Amino acid sequence: MHPLTPELLGVGLSAAAAQKLLAQHPEAALRAALEGLAHLVQGGFQPKSRAAVLRDLLAHPAKYQFPALVAAPVSKQGVKSPSKPAAKPTLKLDSAESVPLLPAESSEPDEGCEERDFRALPLEEQAHALCARLRVVLGKSFDERWRAKLRAGVQDGDVDAWALMTGAIRAAFARRPGEVIAQLEAL
Repeated sequence: MHPLTPELLGVGLSAAAAQKLLAQHPEAALRAALEGLAHLVQGGFQPKSRAAVLRDLLAHPAKYQFPALVAAPVSKQGVKSPSKPAAKPTLKLDSAESVPLLPAESSEPDEGCEERDFRALPLEEQAHALCARLRVVLGKSFDERWRAKLRAGVQDGDVDAWALMTGAIRAAFARRPGEVIAQLEAL
């Protein structure tokens, strides 16, 4: 039995699903995804299915903003996969819309390019992305009544979507979701 099998079973995967993940992903990617899941749960996120979140962490690591998960894709042999380039992950908000979760590719990393790209989005898309990320960060604590207030605040310029979103992510990782909730209640 692989050493990660008990942990994979512990998040709700069946034995067959655990074996399939072990065959498809390098051990480092599985460990990073398990750590990311534990961090989310410790931060107050209450997923309906921890197994589904684990699969999503493996499929879309950049969506969760964990440095260990954003590493380049590797195969079981530790070399870059020669398959076609992966599509940028997007977040489905409503049935007809999606918001990019990653900035457009650039030739060299640029500090702040994600913020610049986010701020270049139309205000309505910024509001959608803000609400979507707050739902992920706060889980069941996200009150749907905040959605209209956030949209109006972003549209009117009263709410800085980038600052609120990054502050919420930092607070969640520091296990202080109450700070975010207090900010949202004050809207």
